[in-house]
Parts: sequence; structure tokens; C-alpha cells
Amino acid sequence: MRLYASMLIVKITVLLRFILYESLLHLYIKVLAAKDQEMRVRLFRE
Repeated sequence: MRLYASMLIVKITVLLRFILYESLLHLYIKVLAAKDQEMRVRLFRE
């Protein structure tokens, strides 16, 4: 029973870490896209 509980904890922590990394990755992509758009707008204006 204890072994099953530890396995469950490991699975939960891995899942949470995966979710965290996914959200951080999405945020990073959004920031990069926003900066890219900003640069395009500047180039277009000049």
C-alpha cells in the first residue's frame, strides 16, 4: 500500500511539473510573438 502511495505521489508531481512547464512555454511563446509583432510594426512604420 505504501509503495502504491509513493508511486501516486511521484505521478502527481510529474504531472504538476509537466503542466507548469507547458504553461511557462505558452507564456514564453506569447511574449516572443508579441515582441516579433512589435518589431514588424516598427519596421513597417520606418
